[in-house]
Amino acid sequence: MPDHGYHPSPENPLLIMAMDHRASFGRSLFGVSGDRPDEAQLAAMEAAKQLIYAGLASALPRLPGGRAGVLVDERYGQPVIEAARRDGVVLAVPVERSGRDWFELEWGQDWLEHVTSARPAFAKVLVRDNPAFPPGSREQQLRALREVSDALAAQYRRAKSRYRLAISLTVSSSGAPRL
Repeated sequence: MPDHGYHPSPENPLLIMAMDHRASFGRSLFGVSGDRPDEAQLAAMEAAKQLIYAGLASALPRLPGGRAGVLVDERYGQPVIEAARRDGVVLAVPVERSGRDWFELEWGQDWLEHVTSARPAFAKVLVRDNPAFPPGSREQQLRALREVSDALAAQYRRAKSRYRLAISLTVSSSGAPRL
């Protein structure tokens, strides 16, 4: 279950190990083409995420303060999700589709089912923005973010399952969106 009692603060910060990379992770480290790994690439990607988590798990007793967290995708990190729950590590899962210029849901209209299945403390969205980006595209992205925020709030009202929204904002230095 998500840790409803924990709220990050300056005195008790959340220290997140981010490993929710998908498209760039596969392409740059494992030679995946078109974001469709073969069986060997998939196994290697899953093993790599488990190895990264093992490093985090070994560091847990040495944290000087705060809480450890992990941001991991369910496509290649399902064993990490299970380990984080078991180890009491604060879990965050991405809901955005990897490798896109504009915010788009990873699982389409089924995204909330994936969140409730993973039971994270945080559902994370990556947003790329710049005031010079096309206004219509920016407005569409804001509407999509609002839908995610509203759906998470409605989930809390309906099932008392609180999945907080974490926003990772990347502000491009140029006027054109590009990864």
